[in-house]
Amino acid sequence: MQGSEGLQIYQIEQASLVYRWSFLRMLPALPGPGSVPFGTLCKELHPYGLLPSEIFIDASSSRLSEVSLGMNLLNGRLAIRITFAWVEFVIPNLLDEDESALLKVAEIVTSALSEIDVDAPNGNVQVNYRAHLSMVELQPESFLDSYLRSDTDKPQLIPDGLAYKINRNGNVVDGEDIRLVFTRSLTFPDGIYIDLSIVRQTEGDPLGVGRRLAADIETYLNLFDLRPDPNPR
Repeated sequence: MQGSEGLQIYQIEQASLVYRWSFLRMLPALPGPGSVPFGTLCKELHPYGLLPSEIFIDASSSRLSEVSLGMNLLNGRLAIRITFAWVEFVIPNLLDEDESALLKVAEIVTSALSEIDVDAPNGNVQVNYRAHLSMVELQPESFLDSYLRSDTDKPQLIPDGLAYKINRNGNVVDGEDIRLVFTRSLTFPDGIYIDLSIVRQTEGDPLGVGRRLAADIETYLNLFDLRPDPNPR
């Protein structure tokens, strides 16, 4: 299907997300069992499936860099790992209906970490979003060929993907790095695989990137004349 303005319509077949927030300085403590922040997590995360069997403490060595607190929520669809240097949210299968719950969980974790260190929200956010897109009329080769060209005289080398660095709003922003990679999907024969990475300073709001992520993804794909299906199946 092609949009009225020549934009190609796509649907997201499968997506995953890794959202890591690195602290400006290390935490003085983890929200471990028996602490007030741990009590906050137990109470506030209970509606999202927090159980003793889904909480893990990893202290495989005496190095603080290898000590972590892990939690699985939303029936295993969300894994959280908290270390002295960063907190990471991993969603192997990102579903639209989980968006509000994911943001709420992240807000609860942010609040608990702020109880440990009021400066915890300061630092950097690194986002890795990967997805398989399908398009009704446009074949992956046609899309890739419209941006790829081969200047090599070696027939053994065949361009198979493209990568772009994106300047948000056309401007270079200090402390920000956005890169988008396209290639043919190996999971969906008629699909395109994208890998979007974002590195941005938190400026006191480590979840700001997450709140804008869906809109930002749509904006970045629109630069390549791709638009989401208004009536996804």
